[in-house]
Amino acid sequence: MSEYNLNTACKQRTRRMLFSYPTNRLELISPYANTNFTQQELDMRRKAEILEYSGNSQASKGNNLTKKQKLVQTLSGKYQNNGYNYNTYYEETLTYRKATDLTESTYELIIERDASNNIDESCDSSIIYTPTTSSGVPGPVINLYKDPSIPLYNYEKNANSLAITDDVDVDKWRIIINENVEVADDTSGTTFLLGIMGGIDEVMYTFDFEIPIGMYIRGTTNTLIDKYTDLTLKLNIVENSLPIDIDIMYNDQIVRQLGSSNELVPTIHYVFGSSEINATTITQQDNIGIEFDLSGAIINANSNTGSYEIKYYLGQLKVKNISLYTEKGYIYDLVANNNLLFTIDTQGRYNEEFDDTEYGIIYNMSSDSLQSVTNATLNTQPSVVQHKPFIINGVFNDAIEISSNSNSNGGNNGVNNGGISGDGGSSGGSGYTY
Repeated sequence: MSEYNLNTACKQRTRRMLFSYPTNRLELISPYANTNFTQQELDMRRKAEILEYSGNSQASKGNNLTKKQKLVQTLSGKYQNNGYNYNTYYEETLTYRKATDLTESTYELIIERDASNNIDESCDSSIIYTPTTSSGVPGPVINLYKDPSIPLYNYEKNANSLAITDDVDVDKWRIIINENVEVADDTSGTTFLLGIMGGIDEVMYTFDFEIPIGMYIRGTTNTLIDKYTDLTLKLNIVENSLPIDIDIMYNDQIVRQLGSSNELVPTIHYVFGSSEINATTITQQDNIGIEFDLSGAIINANSNTGSYEIKYYLGQLKVKNISLYTEKGYIYDLVANNNLLFTIDTQGRYNEEFDDTEYGIIYNMSSDSLQSVTNATLNTQPSVVQHKPFIINGVFNDAIEISSNSNSNGGNNGVNNGGISGDGGSSGGSGYTY
């Protein structure tokens, strides 16, 4: 194995930890429901289980006596009451005297040893109460005991102590995505992660997703500004380049098409108005963006600085035809690339008055922040496109033919995955989104 492949495996393992699926040890049935057990009784049962634990070292077995040792302690009187109890009473004797015609009473103190009192009739053979002082436990004295009739809860009876646990994952894939992910102009940024999980049932799927997007622009100044009108921020429509492009990455490498050495290029559509536009046919006349004004004097007198910010919901971005190998453990990055155009009033001194200006695209824009304007005037009307939350779908496509010599892969950098074919049309809609 080459060093490069080792680094690839280690990087994928690190990313898979983001999709961890720990075994559930929670018992959802409350022990307090429909029972007469108190919290003190339930806590004592759990405490008894812990104190009863027998370690492997010989030093921890001082109280684990053999049958012979227990018999010796019993016969030696260790568990008998100290000494015998005695019954005391007075015995009355009556004597009749003729001389006085009276009957006299005399009393004699009788002391008898009662052997029956040596039996502790209050002892329960199944429960042994031991005060905490016998174990050197500080604090108020309580009795420690184990009552098997009290149930255990939140307790895994057959816990797997190994580092590798059973794979109980039934999801085909999962998504890790955040809201309001900002990707600046002329840069790339990961919009979400697609992780192939243990429930995957086919070697390849074709995915498509829809995500709400918007624009943002903000600037900061330390002086009183001129009045700026007719400022615009729009998609930059240039030849042989898309204003919004999506790359599918595996370990920082662009994924190639199944059955080809070419890069995977998904189909991108924009829904910014009443119709859906193919990204390859968009023109300057579509005029996708916002127009706004800055009224001047936005400086904050208390801090000697001022700023403005605009966030605007554009519409929905639809990305289709993402055909990927779906081997368990694969993690794909969906990376966005933006190209926008910010136009300012050429007669003003915007670049002199503003220290910095940031703008870009907001991916997975939340429904509660579709439009936000601070210290500016937005001249563009709110978007008429209905906001829809992020959604991803996957379908197994058995029509894809893979050449055995194509060296195509799901990001494995040249590993041959040839000879793969399928015979179904199963849906992959059982994915999970964080």
